Amino acid sequence: MLYQIHTYGVCPSMLKIQRSGSLPCYRQVEAWLRTEIEAGRLLPNTAVPEERELAKRMGLSRMTVRRALVTLTDEGLLYRIRGRGTYVKASAAPAARALDTVGIVAPFGQSELRESFFYYRIMEGLQSATGTHGLALVYRPLAAPFAAFADALVRDSNARALVALGIVDPEVLGALAAQKVPLILVDSSQPPGHPPCDAVTHEGRHSAEQAVRHLLERGHRKIGLLTYGPTPASLARETGYRLALAGRRIELRPEWIVYAECNGAAAYAAARRMLREPDPVTALFCTTDEMAMGAIAAVKDHGWQVPRDLSVIGFGDLGYFCQPALSSVRMPLEEMGRKAAELLRARIDEPAAAPVTASFPSEFVARASTDFPRAD
Repeated sequence: MLYQIHTYGVCPSMLKIQRSGSLPCYRQVEAWLRTEIEAGRLLPNTAVPEERELAKRMGLSRMTVRRALVTLTDEGLLYRIRGRGTYVKASAAPAARALDTVGIVAPFGQSELRESFFYYRIMEGLQSATGTHGLALVYRPLAAPFAAFADALVRDSNARALVALGIVDPEVLGALAAQKVPLILVDSSQPPGHPPCDAVTHEGRHSAEQAVRHLLERGHRKIGLLTYGPTPASLARETGYRLALAGRRIELRPEWIVYAECNGAAAYAAARRMLREPDPVTALFCTTDEMAMGAIAAVKDHGWQVPRDLSVIGFGDLGYFCQPALSSVRMPLEEMGRKAAELLRARIDEPAAAPVTASFPSEFVARASTDFPRAD
C-alpha cells in the first residue's frame, strides 16, 4: 500500500484543556482529534501531531495524550507506522458528524452584543467550546410575541436546546421553558412556574462587599450605589453594598442609592443628578462597568476628577480603555461560556439528568479609580 505522508504540525485550533470540567483530559483530546478529522483539518493518511508536541502544547503528560491516540487507534480512526508516527486511517475516517444545533436567545441584537464586552466574552467562551462538544450555535435577538418567537426558533433551526443569555423577563423565560427542548440559563433568572433549569452564574454578594469595604478602608463614609434591576445579579451586588455599610455601622441615606437603566448613557444622567446634591457622595459603587464608565464621564463633565473628587468602582472588569484604570470586580467570563457548552452537551445526551447550577467566583481588583476621599 502506498501512503501519502504529510507533516501535520500544530494547527491554530489547538485544544485548550478544561481541567475544572467533568470530562477527563484524555477524553477532551479524543474529542478534539475527532473534530479535526471531521472538519477536514486532518486528512486521510495525514500525520497527527506527534504526542510529545501535543503534550507540551496542551500542558499534559505524554501518557494522557498517548491514551487518547491508542483509544482512537483501537476504534479504527488512526493507524501507526512504527518509527514514523500516527496517521488518519483513510478507510475508517468518518464522514462529517452532524452537529447539534443550539439556539442562543438574548434581549439584544448581534451589533449590541459586540458592544457589550460582558456578554461578548461569554459568547467567545461558548463558541470556542462548540467544536469539542459537537454544537452549532444559532443566535437570535428576542422578538414579540415571545411564545411564537420561541416556537419558530426551535422549529426553523431544529434546535436541540436553547440558551437564555442575560434574560430576566418572566414572560420570556416562561415561553422558552415551555419548549420541548432543554433550556440552559446563562446570567439569567430561573423561569417561574417551571422546573429548575441548568444554569451558569457567578457569585456577586461577597465580591461587592469586598469592593465597598475597599472604599471604607480608605476613609470613605458617604458611598453611593448606582445600580439597575431588580435582577438576581443586581440584588446580590446591592446586598453586598448594604452589608459592607452595616458592618461599619454607617447609616444608609436613601439618596445614596440610585436606580437607572443598565447602560452608560442612563448612568451618566443619574450620576450628574447625584453630583448636584447638596452633600454629594465621595465614592460610587456601580453594579456594572458600563454604568461606571458613564459615571466617570459625568464626573469629568461636572468639572471634577476621578479619583481626586470621586472614587468609582465597577463590576465586570471590562474597563480596558477607561482612564483612569477602573477598579472593578473580575469574573471568569470566557470560562462561564465554556461551562455552558459543557452543560449543553451533557443535557442533550442525558435529558432526564438532575439540573446543574455552575456558580463561578468573582474577586475585587483595585486600580487607579479609587483613592482617599476628597477634603471637604
